[in-house]
Amino acid sequence: MKNIILTTASILLAGIILWIFIGGHPDEDNTAADIRRVSGEIVEINTSQIAFDGPVLVSIEGDNGSMQLVSIPSFGFNLCPASDDIVDPFELIVGDLVEVSGQINAAGEIALCSTADDYLRRSQE
Repeated sequence: MKNIILTTASILLAGIILWIFIGGHPDEDNTAADIRRVSGEIVEINTSQIAFDGPVLVSIEGDNGSMQLVSIPSFGFNLCPASDDIVDPFELIVGDLVEVSGQINAAGEIALCSTADDYLRRSQE
């Protein structure tokens, strides 16, 4: 009887862990409200986390004066569904005018590569 209880508990725990890692987050609601679009000027490019497979962080001052941090993944970028619409971060320079669209992550950053609709491109102005 004790083995049946332990086996059942182990299976339930494994199922919960798998559900969490696959993306079953009950508090997450991917609606249009999670998407942010910003146009503005690049004021900082932080590549210090790339050595640890972290993202490139691009700070943009929006046309309305607000600051927005954009997170571009460095690890697995070739698998990004929007990679064709995202400027190579090493081609960007401070002062570039850009347009960006992507989902907001838990840290409040625009996190690119969540969907094929994400983009980071130079403005045509």
